This record gives sequence, structure tokens and C-alpha cells, in this order.
Amino acid sequence: MVVVEDSGLFIEALNDFPGTCSAYIHKRIGLKGIIKLMKGIKNRNCTYKSAVAYCEPNKKAVSFLGEEKGKVAESIKGSFGFGHDPIFIPEGSNKTYGEMENYKELKKFRRRAVLKLRDCLLKKKRL
Repeated sequence: MVVVEDSGLFIEALNDFPGTCSAYIHKRIGLKGIIKLMKGIKNRNCTYKSAVAYCEPNKKAVSFLGEEKGKVAESIKGSFGFGHDPIFIPEGSNKTYGEMENYKELKKFRRRAVLKLRDCLLKKKRL
């Protein structure tokens, strides 16, 4: 059995950049680079996405997507979390995940994907 997960930040005004290259772009230009790319852009809508895939030997792989909508902050805020958390403001909030001490409890995109996988495995009685 193999389970893999990957996630990324998809920024609407940048044609979903950095998207699937989020980790690489984060290493190359960092949060400051993303903020610089967004300078002067009014549309700050973005989506955090997580994809989880599962496969067993000689079986077809299945995958599930979890999403969370939000906005790109005007500046880097907070020190909690990792990756793009200090620039991601989830819908319904005025704070970035980086400003939220309990960010792990609030992050929904990865949890949604994993729960879809769990439900699938429970249906197939593999858990």
C-alpha cells in the first residue's frame, strides 16, 4: 500500500502560480518573492489545495482533493505554521495562518482530502 500527499497554493491573479511547484518556488523566491509578484494586484484570491492518492498492488490508484479558499496577504504576517501560512488568509478571517497559534486545528484543505480517503477506505473495509 502507498499513500502520498502534496499540496500547494494556487493564486488566481497569477494563473494559479505557484500551484504544483509551491515547494520549489518557496525555496527559490520565498514569501517575499510571492508578495513582490503580487504588488499592485487587487485580486488576491487564492486556494490552498491538497491531493492525496492511495494505491495497493495490482489495484487502480485513487486520489482525492481538498481545498480551502482565501486571499494572499499584503505582507508576511506571523510566525506560526510553515510554507505559505504567513501569507494565506483563509475565508472568513482577517488573519493569516501564520498569525494563528492554533493554525493546525484550522487548516482544512489537507484534512478534507485525507477524510475523503478515509471514507473511501472505510467503505471498502480496508481500515
